[in-house]
Amino acid sequence: MLVAHLRGLLRPDYANGVMSVIREELVLQALAQETEGQHLHKQAVMSTSMMDCVAPQDRQRAVRQAMDNLRMGTALLRQEPYAKMVQQFKAHSLEANIAALKMLRHTDTFEILKQTLEKEIS
Repeated sequence: MLVAHLRGLLRPDYANGVMSVIREELVLQALAQETEGQHLHKQAVMSTSMMDCVAPQDRQRAVRQAMDNLRMGTALLRQEPYAKMVQQFKAHSLEANIAALKMLRHTDTFEILKQTLEKEIS
């Protein structure tokens, strides 16, 4: 809210009642998206500039994360709908989580967790 006021985009009075409040909320959301998009772009640049320091076996994950940050930052700066961003950028995370859970099913991890929870509850 302070950033919007400093940029001259927000006036403190509500001359138009509810419409003023709605307009204020839209401006604040747009500014938040812009700020977050710029942050993600900077984070992607910093990640790629430090790639020489990343262990070779971790570089693929680091590059993928930097690319995700760049894509998400670009989507935020374009003011794309949140549902579209979730569909585009969270899909591979969901698939990775499902694959991890399928792998864990073949271990005794879930049984150990169940026993631990039962001990804590009793």
